[in-house]
Amino acid sequence: MVLRVLLIVFCVLEVTKLINSFQTQLKLDENVTFKGSKNESVASDLDGSKKIFHYKDEKNDNSCMTLLPKCNEQEFCEKVPNYPIEIVEKALRSKKSLELLNTKDKPLDPKPKFGNDESDGLCKGVSKYIIPRAARNKDGETKFIINTKEYVQGMNVETCENADTPCRLIDGFAAGYKTMCVQKFMYKKLVSLSDTGEAETDWFSMPASCCCKIEFTGTDNLYR
Repeated sequence: MVLRVLLIVFCVLEVTKLINSFQTQLKLDENVTFKGSKNESVASDLDGSKKIFHYKDEKNDNSCMTLLPKCNEQEFCEKVPNYPIEIVEKALRSKKSLELLNTKDKPLDPKPKFGNDESDGLCKGVSKYIIPRAARNKDGETKFIINTKEYVQGMNVETCENADTPCRLIDGFAAGYKTMCVQKFMYKKLVSLSDTGEAETDWFSMPASCCCKIEFTGTDNLYR
């Protein structure tokens, strides 16, 4: 009788071990990632919240860049810490027609030809020649601009030195009005990096001039 009870207990223990082993194997199988699958998402979390690459095109094995350029929310940046130079060079090699796009401006003459820029004009603007590596397009998206030693996209821009301040000389020129220096922008066509790592053209907002804006304030004492 005792022997029979021991056999029953032994059988129960063995069955319990088999069940636990099977459940453990199921959990391990659920966590397995098949890296050979074409639908695999190849992700690297650089700052803890954004993916660098995501597998998108199964035929061409192109990666989609989801890491935004580090431009501090500015219209353009010449120095971009995370600029993907290897992807840019690869895009240039596969896009020979880029040589047909001439978006390079002539650098500015450091010496003004007419008068003194510091004393002329109602609003002082600072002109310079830039070679941007990131810029904001017409849709408000910041994209990488293709700029390498071999392929340069430079342009002349003008930024307000004292934006949102009263215009010079005519400030207070008439009761009921106020003046303010404002930054004006224009769209420039540039070759940029698409979300699939390919070269494409897009329109980008660039500072063009510093202008004086006059507003009517509606002063009550205007006609008294």
